[in-house]
Amino acid sequence: MDLNKKRRIKMDLKEKRKYLIIFLLIIILTVFIDQFTKFLVVKKMYLYQSIGLIKNFFYITYIENRGFLMGIGGRLNDGSTFNGVVIITIIAISILIGYFVYIYKKNIINKYLIINFSILLGGAFGNFIDRLFRKKVIDFFEIKIPPFLFKGFYYSSLPIFNFADFFVTIGIIMLLIYYIFLESKFEKEIKANDNKKITENIDNKSNMFNANNMNNSEIDTTVDTVRNDRDDKEEYNVDQ
Repeated sequence: MDLNKKRRIKMDLKEKRKYLIIFLLIIILTVFIDQFTKFLVVKKMYLYQSIGLIKNFFYITYIENRGFLMGIGGRLNDGSTFNGVVIITIIAISILIGYFVYIYKKNIINKYLIINFSILLGGAFGNFIDRLFRKKVIDFFEIKIPPFLFKGFYYSSLPIFNFADFFVTIGIIMLLIYYIFLESKFEKEIKANDNKKITENIDNKSNMFNANNMNNSEIDTTVDTVRNDRDDKEEYNVDQ
């Protein structure tokens, strides 16, 4: 393996490690923000307490959710450690991690996807921690909307959510934007970079080949010079 190729591989590995560090740091940050805010709500508020931050629009309302969004799947949560809700969450997180590992190993990765998956997984881990240890999720962000009746139910606000829900939602939106609008653009950039690396590799090999030819030519010239000197010396000795 030539020196330039080794350097290029080393640079690629260094860039992938940098991506991995960013990925892990964002996950840690999102989980911290989610868990810390939940800790404050549980510590400072009582269940169902509501504090208005923007009148008739934005409130901090402490509720507990045993299921998913709007309590869907709550019956699967029987209070055990590995209840149905926890198992479904583990499967979802495993699929996300598996897909990320796949695109990471295949080098189908860029800064956008790194940020995207780290936010998505950070949110998923935030609620997973709640479901695993609290057996319920702490929700507290409430956005009021004009009241309306739908299928016999009265609604006056959006589903109450937390930072983990927010991060998951942003992650899903980013993922949709990427695969609908941005994927082809990033694929072209990847192909362009690959073609550039191939061209550089060819140029490097060509330069090495030319350098070897020059060295061989110099060796041949030196050998010819030595031979000529030797022949001249033999002719001189014969004349003598």
